[in-house]
Amino acid sequence: MQPPFGLDISDSSLKLISFRKRNKQIKLVSYNQIEVPEGYFIDGEIKEKEKIIELIQALISTTKGEKIKTPYLISTLPETKTFIKLIEIPVSFEKVDLEIIKKEIIQHIPLPLEEVYLDWQKIATKEGKLKILVSVCPKRIVESYLSLLERAGLKPLALEPESASLSRAIVKEDFLEGLIILDLGAKRSSIIVFDYGTIQFTVTLSISGEKITKTISEKLKITLEEAEKAKIICGFEEKKCQGILEEMLFSVVEDLTKKIEEAINFYKENHLPPDHRKITKIFLCGGGANFKGLEEILSQRLKLEVKKANPLLGLEFSSGLNLNQTEALIYATAIGLALRGLESV
Repeated sequence: MQPPFGLDISDSSLKLISFRKRNKQIKLVSYNQIEVPEGYFIDGEIKEKEKIIELIQALISTTKGEKIKTPYLISTLPETKTFIKLIEIPVSFEKVDLEIIKKEIIQHIPLPLEEVYLDWQKIATKEGKLKILVSVCPKRIVESYLSLLERAGLKPLALEPESASLSRAIVKEDFLEGLIILDLGAKRSSIIVFDYGTIQFTVTLSISGEKITKTISEKLKITLEEAEKAKIICGFEEKKCQGILEEMLFSVVEDLTKKIEEAINFYKENHLPPDHRKITKIFLCGGGANFKGLEEILSQRLKLEVKKANPLLGLEFSSGLNLNQTEALIYATAIGLALRGLESV
C-alpha cells in the first residue's frame, strides 16, 4: 500500500510530495507543483472551490515519478488562520485531559471554544508542570479544507499548521540551543521559534516574495517578470547589478531584522526555561530563501548563524528523480507533511 502523500496548499501554489520507506531508508518517489491563480484563495480562505479542485486533480494526474495510487494524504491549514502555542499546566501526564487544556487555552485565543477545533500534544514534564503544544483553528476553516479535499476525491488523515510541517522537515537532529525557522513565502512569511524538540511559538509576517518583486518593479520601472529575474540574479550581492537591489530593499531587511529581534527578545523574556538556552541559529526556507546574499546580510545584522535549511537531509531519490536544495526549500512544507504520512503506516 502506498503511504499517504503530503499536499501543501497555499494561496499561490499547490505542492505534492510522496515517499516510500523500506527499513530505515526514506525515498522520494513522487513530486509536483502547480501555480494557483490570483483570487482562488484570499488570506488562506477558499474563494474558488471548484477551480481549486480542478487544480488538485491536475497536480495529482501530472505528478513526476510514480503515480499517486492512494486517496490518503496529510495536508495543511493556512498559518494565518491557526494558532499554535506551548503552554504549561501543573498536572501529571496521567491526569491531563481535554477539559483541563480548554480551561487553560481559553486565556490565549481570540475566539470562543465552541467555534474552534483544538489539537494538543504532550511534550515534557518539568518541576511539576506539564508542557503541552496546542494548535487551534476555526471550525469553518477546517471544514472548508476537508470539504475541498473530499470533493477532489481524497481522504485526508490529518490537517496541520504549516509551521508543524516545516519543523518536521527541517529540524532532523537535536540542538543544544534554540533556533528560528524563517519561512519566506510568496504571499507571506513566518518566524517559527523552535527549542527543546518542539515549536515554542510562531509569528506571521506581511513580508513576502511578491511584495519584494513589486517593490523592485515600481522602483526600477520594469515589468514584474523582469523584476523577478533581477531579484534572482542580483539579490543583495554588491558585485552584481552595482548592488542596486541591496540599497533599494534596505527597508525590507530592516523590517525583517527587527521582527526577528523582537521574536528572540519575546522568547527570552517570556518562554526561556531556567537553564537559559539561547537562539543561536536561523534556518531559511521558502522561495525567498534563495534570494542571493540574504544569509550573509541577516547574519551580519543579527550576529547569528544564518543558513539555508536542507529538507533533503537523510532522504534518497527514486531513479530519474532529483530535487536540488534550491528546489527543496520550496517543497519543505510538503516534505514535512509526507514525513508525517510515513508515521501513519
